[in-house]
Amino acid sequence: MPGSIPGGTAKIKGLLAQLARAPALHAGGREFESLTVHKKNSVVEESGLSHLLWEQRHAGSNPVYATIIFYHQRVFIGMVLLEGRKEDLYNKYKGQIESERKLNSLFQPLSIYDMLIDEPFIQQTNYKYLEPLIQQYYFYNDIYPRQGKELEELEPNQVNTSIRAVSDMRQFVAEIVPKVQFFDTNKDKYPKKDLREYIGDWFERDFLNFTNELIKQTSEKQEEKKARKEVDKVYDSDTILIVKPKTHTASCYYGAGTKWCTTMKNNSSYFESHTKNANLYYIIVKKKNVSDRFYKIAVNIKPGQKLIDSDWFDVQDNKFNFSEKDLFLTIIPQKAIDAIYDDLKTLKDSWFTTELIPQIGDAKLRQDVKRIYLSSTKSIIIALRFDDFSTSDYLGDSDDDDFKPFQRFEFGFRMSEFNQNTQFLVDPEVDSTFYESGFGYGTVRISDNGQNYEMMIEFDANDEFSNNFFSFDYPVLEFPKDKYFSTAIGDYMTTVFNKIVGTDYFKQKLEQVKLGKNIGQKYTMAGYTFTKGGKLTKSLMNYIESLPEGGIGNKLDFLTKTGQVKVTPEGVISKTGREITLQGYLSSFFSAAKQAGIIQKPEGKNGFIKGPNFNKYKEKIS
Repeated sequence: MPGSIPGGTAKIKGLLAQLARAPALHAGGREFESLTVHKKNSVVEESGLSHLLWEQRHAGSNPVYATIIFYHQRVFIGMVLLEGRKEDLYNKYKGQIESERKLNSLFQPLSIYDMLIDEPFIQQTNYKYLEPLIQQYYFYNDIYPRQGKELEELEPNQVNTSIRAVSDMRQFVAEIVPKVQFFDTNKDKYPKKDLREYIGDWFERDFLNFTNELIKQTSEKQEEKKARKEVDKVYDSDTILIVKPKTHTASCYYGAGTKWCTTMKNNSSYFESHTKNANLYYIIVKKKNVSDRFYKIAVNIKPGQKLIDSDWFDVQDNKFNFSEKDLFLTIIPQKAIDAIYDDLKTLKDSWFTTELIPQIGDAKLRQDVKRIYLSSTKSIIIALRFDDFSTSDYLGDSDDDDFKPFQRFEFGFRMSEFNQNTQFLVDPEVDSTFYESGFGYGTVRISDNGQNYEMMIEFDANDEFSNNFFSFDYPVLEFPKDKYFSTAIGDYMTTVFNKIVGTDYFKQKLEQVKLGKNIGQKYTMAGYTFTKGGKLTKSLMNYIESLPEGGIGNKLDFLTKTGQVKVTPEGVISKTGREITLQGYLSSFFSAAKQAGIIQKPEGKNGFIKGPNFNKYKEKIS
């Protein structure tokens, strides 16, 4: 019989007898029919089993010791049998094995025999499938057996040919062995229980194709079993089943027979996009025929939505219109509708607690900077920084009827002038003009529409440097759910920063900096800076100082006393001799002087007096 071991039981008995009493060859003992026994005896010597076998004869009546020896004998005999099975198969197919090795020698001297005996499954099944697989491979690949001189004269294949041959062998092993492994554990499902009965022309049809179909059926049953565990049954009655698939596998199973994109095999992206921050429900009407377009209905609903406003799809993936949804909602039991709404509450909590909240502790340092111009050529940079985010202990529900969850969090903040050269915030011990630090205490919560979240932060600043930049109404900002917390907190920070620089308090600080840095504002409409000590500027300042205490100057008096104009019966004449209109003459100069604070209008009167910055500019041009 193919695959049997020549010699059978006689060989085993002979081996045991020889193990017990055969003398060594070099000691003059008689050679047996085969040297295999003596080669295997050497394995016994090396492993120490010969000592145990010798001890067996002297074990006496000790049953435990005898049992141990018997066990080791059984193990050893099994090893010998397996080696014998491999050796017998090698000898049986030696001509083809060696021919394959020689043909592939320029790449790798391998044969199908070499590959199969290294397969763990072939080893685990005691090589019982080794011969039928060798037979089928040689049935597919006609390898002529060669020995002796004929083998010596065999020319190896070219390297590329050998590479293809070895690759084909690997492919054969990779494709066939898993199917044989399936056969080994599912023989009851096969019409023939012995693999050797499939070898030959019909191997592919009767074994491979049949096995593929069995594997497919088994896989489908496993998928079905898996799918049943990966779904939430929202509602179940005699007429309607409503499920919420939690995985793409479950979606494909419960949505089978539809054209929904969420049930596409090998493409889970649509399912994932429809279940991100939303719930997907499949309504299965049990008593409708599978050919009915309303046999299965998909409902994709977001938190805060009503069923009538959500997206509904029939079996053909046609979207329901309002009337169709309204009609179906009058038919479906109220308990089923309530069950969906109850389930939607868990979606709020699930998204909020599993997606948004963990992002708070993971948020990194956020910084916003603004360049503030002191003049057309000079500026300073102010930076606002949020860092060290953490959640507060309490995660609770608001007082609203819909119990929107919220989470408190906190962080440190710091605002200061930013040194562009060092890329660091300015130390407040050096300059604390724009410095303020403290802690921010924030809250995030689900918004009223259920699809966004809201953020509000209160700032608790220390008063170490007596600044008060954060005295304004704190905004409540709303963000879509797909906006990460770190991005949202950055947007909130920008909004707060814009409010800070827009306050009167910040502007007053800015004016102090300008005065401290002796920066005069340039009025671009006329180009006056009042820093170069021009004749007209000096004349104006001298005129103002010449006024008596409490005196008020006026434009005509100044211009005539300084020789800029003359008043004649014909009108006002400039020093160049042309007639002018007093109101428009040097109007940009006087307007710029007022804006610079050199002059100002006295309360309730016409004319001008000393402005708040008069002395500062007087010092510059002196």
